[in-house]
Amino acid sequence: MSRITTLGAVGVGYVLGAKAGRERYEQIARVARRVWGDPRVQQAAAEARSAAAQKAPLVKDRIGQAAGSAGGRTTGGAGTV
Repeated sequence: MSRITTLGAVGVGYVLGAKAGRERYEQIARVARRVWGDPRVQQAAAEARSAAAQKAPLVKDRIGQAAGSAGGRTTGGAGTV
């Protein structure tokens, strides 16, 4: 009888926990949608995208330079064991 009681308690706990977890998830999702829809957030996101697009060529060049200088400092080549 104790095994059946334990399984029943686990089942009830799981159902109640899943319901509570789903409600909390829905609450968080509603807040996230509200925040994302805020014009100030949209403006900040647009500014961030613009800044990233402007800096992308510079970052690409610097990464290329760093990779080139790092390649000159290595010993052995790819596949060398």
